[in-house]
Amino acid sequence: MAEAVHIGKAEKLAGVSVDTIRFYQKLGLFKIAGRTAGGYRLFDRKQIRDLSFVRHAQELGFSLTEFKELLTLREKHHAVPKCILCSSES
Repeated sequence: MAEAVHIGKAEKLAGVSVDTIRFYQKLGLFKIAGRTAGGYRLFDRKQIRDLSFVRHAQELGFSLTEFKELLTLREKHHAVPKCILCSSES
């Protein structure tokens, strides 16, 4: 998936319903990649991954509040430059 997809395709790729996607957005769990000229939501690879991640987290028993904390930690981890991670292992 090289480009953004509409919500129906995102639903299929992530394994969650359209209503669930809209609910997660309303809670601020993730942002959409953008919208089409007609106002349709678009989702890129990151949003699809986040949708799948929240589904798996809930299957493991995490609440949405706990998921939000997990997502924040995951994003912080990805924001740390690799050189810092490598130097801390030395």
